[in-house]
Amino acid sequence: DDVATTCPFVFVSPGNYTVRALRVHNLDIFIDKDATLTAWPTPDGYPIGDVEIGKKEKKPRLAPLVDVRTSGRTITGNFGTIDGRGDQFWYAQASKATKPPRLISIADVADVTISKIILKNAPFWTVHAFRASRIHIHDIVVRNLLSAHTDGIDLDSSDHCVIERVDIAARDDCVAFKATDPTRTSQNHVFKDSLCSGDLGRGGSIAFGSEVQGGLADIDVRNVSVSDAAAAVLIKTKPQRGGFVLNVNLQQIRVKQTHRAILFDTNYTSPTSHRKCGGRKVSHDPDHACPRLAMERLGFPSIKPSRKHGLFPTDGPPSVKTLIGNVSFRDFDVAAGYVGFRSAGTLVGSGDVPLLGLRFDRLDVRDSPEYTPPFRGFHCCCAFGTIAPTSPSTKALFLHPGADSPCLLPEWSAEGYQAVLSKHLHLTATAHLSQNSLHRRLGSLFASLLGSLGSVSNVNTNGTTIAAL
Repeated sequence: DDVATTCPFVFVSPGNYTVRALRVHNLDIFIDKDATLTAWPTPDGYPIGDVEIGKKEKKPRLAPLVDVRTSGRTITGNFGTIDGRGDQFWYAQASKATKPPRLISIADVADVTISKIILKNAPFWTVHAFRASRIHIHDIVVRNLLSAHTDGIDLDSSDHCVIERVDIAARDDCVAFKATDPTRTSQNHVFKDSLCSGDLGRGGSIAFGSEVQGGLADIDVRNVSVSDAAAAVLIKTKPQRGGFVLNVNLQQIRVKQTHRAILFDTNYTSPTSHRKCGGRKVSHDPDHACPRLAMERLGFPSIKPSRKHGLFPTDGPPSVKTLIGNVSFRDFDVAAGYVGFRSAGTLVGSGDVPLLGLRFDRLDVRDSPEYTPPFRGFHCCCAFGTIAPTSPSTKALFLHPGADSPCLLPEWSAEGYQAVLSKHLHLTATAHLSQNSLHRRLGSLFASLLGSLGSVSNVNTNGTTIAAL
C-alpha cells in the first residue's frame, strides 16, 4: 500500500496493527511505546519488489515491509516495535518462488533518520540503505536471532551515513558495509558507541563485504562492543568480485565470547578458505608462502618469485583483483577466556587479494582463570603491515613458537604499491567503469597509503597519469 496523505505525520498509538507492505511518501512516522506494526501473516501481503538490492537475483525478491521513497523522512518513536514476522519465510523458503523481503529499505534517497524504535524478526536484512546519502540511524534496538541472513544494518553503495547508539543482536552481520553497485563507492561512514551480539558464535560481526564491487572507503568504527560472534571484525570478499576496501579505521573495540577478534576471508563462501594459504594450510611459519612468492620490484630483493601455488606471477606486478589496504586496528580488548575462542585473528590474503597496509596498535588478549586458550595469536598469509613499536604485547600475538619474526610481513615499497595500484586500476576499469572515473575515485583514496611509505608524485597506468599525492 502507498502511504501518502495530506498530513505529513502519522502517529501510531499503542496497540497491535497488522500491515501490508508500505511505501512511504512525503511523511514521517512516530511509533509510540506499546505500539506494534506487525507484518501481514502471508506472502501475499507483499508485491514483487521493484528496487534491485544491487546484485542479480535468481528469484524475484518481495518488496520491503517499509519502503522509504522520498528524501528527508523520519521514522522514529518512543521505542514502539516493527515486527517482520520472518518465521513465515525462514522455514520453507527453499520451496518458494520468491525471496523474502527486507524489513526497511531506504533506496536512492537522502537525509533519512531512523531512531528510537525496536525492529525484530526481519525476514531478510533489517535496514538496508542502497545508493543513499546522509542516513542517520541511532538509538534503535534490533532482535534477529532466529534465522540467518537477517543482518542488522546494511550500508550498501551509500555515502556519509552515521550509525550510533544502536543495540543489535543478529544471527548474521550486525552492521555490514557493502558496495553491490559497481558504479558507486560506499564511503565516509561512521559507526560508533554501540553493541553487537550474535548467537553462540553465529553472526554479530562488524562486516565489510562480501560485495565490494563498487569499493568501500573511509569508514570509521569506534567504541563498539561485540559478543557471541564468529568474528568481531569480518572483512570478506572473493577475487572474482573485484573492487577494493581502503582506509578503514577500527578503534576501541571490546570483544568477548567470540571465536576470533579479526578475520579476513578473501575467498568468501568457501567453508575452509580462511584456513588456506596458497592451497595449503595456514602455517605458523612466516616464511611459509608469501615471502617466497614476492618479487624484487615489490621490495623483497633477496627472495625469488615462484609460480608453485599460483600466487604472485614472475612477469610483472601481480594482477590484484581485489584491493585491500590501509586498515587500522587500535585499542582492542579481547577476552580469550572462553572455550570457543580460537585465536586473536586469521589474516588470509592471496596473490589475487593481498592484505596491504595493515596497522596494529594496542591489542590486548586476556585469558581467564577458568580457561586458557591453546593459541592466542594471529594466523597470517599474504598479510603486509606494521605493528606499533610501543605495543610489544601486540607484536607477541604475531610471533609463533620458534619463529624469529612476526607472521605479519613488512610493508611493500612505495614503488610496489604503485605497480599494484596501476594494474588494479586497469583491470577494474576494464570490468566496470571508464579509467578516468576510476582515477578520480581511487587516486585520492590511495594517497594516504602511498604517503605513509614515501613521497610519490603520481602513478602511471598505460600512459595515463593518476595524481596520487
